[in-house]
Formats: sequence, structure tokens, C-alpha cells
Amino acid sequence: MIFQRCRYPGFKHYDQINCIFRAVFSSKQENELAEYLKLMERRFFGLTITNLQKLAYQYAKRNQIAHSFNHKLEMAGESFIMNYLKRNSTLSVRTTEATSAAWAAGFNRVVVAEFYGLLDTLLERYKFPPSRVYNCDETGIMTMPNKQSKILSTKGKKQVGSLTSAERGTLVTAEICCIALGNYLPPLLILPRVRRNPLFEIGIPPETVVVCHPSGWMQSEIFIQWFEHFLHHARPTEEDPVLLIFDGHATHTKNIVLIEMARANHVSILVLPPHTSHQMQPLDVAFMGPLNTYYEQEVRIWLRNHPAQVVTIQQVGALFGRAYQKAATSKGWGKVKL
Repeated sequence: MIFQRCRYPGFKHYDQINCIFRAVFSSKQENELAEYLKLMERRFFGLTITNLQKLAYQYAKRNQIAHSFNHKLEMAGESFIMNYLKRNSTLSVRTTEATSAAWAAGFNRVVVAEFYGLLDTLLERYKFPPSRVYNCDETGIMTMPNKQSKILSTKGKKQVGSLTSAERGTLVTAEICCIALGNYLPPLLILPRVRRNPLFEIGIPPETVVVCHPSGWMQSEIFIQWFEHFLHHARPTEEDPVLLIFDGHATHTKNIVLIEMARANHVSILVLPPHTSHQMQPLDVAFMGPLNTYYEQEVRIWLRNHPAQVVTIQQVGALFGRAYQKAATSKGWGKVKL
């Protein structure tokens, strides 16, 4: 059983009463959490101490277990995790070390070989056809393009200008998902707003899910919302399961709820090895670059057609929609060895 120090009336510090503890997880719950962690480790989620702290908190919250973890940070204490690891000798957290590029390349070859070994095992076990293999990834879209386009100019001219939008762009995050056959699921857009506005959704791709968050960044709860959207379109069953591949090293993907939902809905999740998405992830290799290029082109066209105006969040939906339709081709999977 895992124990945690509890507050006692009259004591200001935990260490003043270190002989008094309160059980947080039962042995059964402790073992179940360990199984989640092992599954995530086998599927190449790179788990750090901080990830374990958050996962322990998620597990307690998910199962309505009384605890005194940090509600503001949504994390278990580091000492709690260390004690947990001591009691579960099959789990360990290793410290990353600074290494040379050559060593890292050699290490990646080993990890990539392990990845393909696991991929082969999953394909052999579940017989996934290309129509049941998915890849998802996210990208940031700015109202102002990230780079200046090259334009025609008279030779010898020292300064060349082009129209730009607001000095500092506004971030919108898009979650994209494609199938090995080349089809695309409707995307999800995260707008940096508190509440939705129908004006922001004009021109977006059909069936796009639009959510709001003040930061415009992906969050754990939004990724779960996207996963529900994925289940709605993929419709996996016990007889017809699916494989979902993504770069799972962002914090929002390391989620107990996600793992439970995937297991309950016949979705096998496989995470790409670290630092390989630029070579192994279809969306990264063949979609994100063209999407950004087409989006920048759409922004330039809009600015030329609307003198003295700037691109705001209200125009992003339509600009993204046109760029998305141009970029959504079936070329990605042929450029990677998946």
C-alpha cells in the first residue's frame, strides 16, 4: 500500500509527525496504476517524474480516491512518487544525459528498431488494414505568417516590403488526423477565446470541431475531446480495431483517461520514438509544411484584397479552411516507412 503524510491538528510541518501516515492507494489500485505506466512505457511514452506525478493525480481523481495531492498543480508530491517507485521495483525513472550527436543517432537506431518491432507485433496481432491505421499531430497557426514570402523586385533596390498582418500574431492550434489510405478526418481548432463565436467558424472545413481556451494551446481535456471526435469518425470495434500513431511526448497525451478510453474502445496507441517525428510521422513529413505555406499564401491574398486591414481571429477559419483543402492530399504515408 502507498502511504502519504497527513496534516495533524497542532502541527505546522509534516516532518514533526512523520510517524503518522494515511493510505492513498490500495494494493489493487497501486498495481493497476503500475499497469497503466508499464503500458505507456511499452508504447514509447517518455515518462518523467513530473509525468508520473500528474498521472498519479489523474488516477486518484478518475477513481474518486481521497488524497492530499496538489490540486492547483494537479500533481502528486515528488516524495510520494519516489516511495511508489521503491515499492514497485519493476518501474524506474532514468535521468537523461547530455550526449553527442553521433551517440544520439546510434541510440535512435536502437529505439527506432524497437518501435518497428512493436509496430510489426501490433499489425500481426490485430491485422490492421491501411484503412484502420491513423496518424494525428498538431500545429500552430498564426494570424501573421511566421516567415516572409519571396517577392519579385527591381535589381539594386535595397529595401523590399510586403504586406503583413498584426505585428504579433494570434495563435490558433489545429489537431490534424489522417488515415494510411490518404483520407483525412475533420480537424479540431483551438481558438484563443473564452467562448465560441459563430463568426470565427465561417469557412472552416466541414465537421471541424471548434473549442476555446484562452491560451490557444492544446490541453489534456481538449485532447480527450478530440479523441472522442476521433472515436466518432473511426468507429472502432472489437472486430474492427484501429491503430493510432502520434508523437506522445507532449504532456497532454500522457493521460490516464486517454489510456482508459483507448482500451475500452479498441484503439491501440503507439507513440513515435523521441526526436524522430520529422522523419517518421506522415503529417510532419508531408502535410504540415504545405499547410503552413498555403496558409501564408492565403493571408497574403487577403491582405492585398483588404488594404489597411489586418488578419484577426475572425478571418483565420476561412483562411485555414482553404489552406487545409489544398494540403490534404494522400502523399504523406508514401514518404515514411510505416
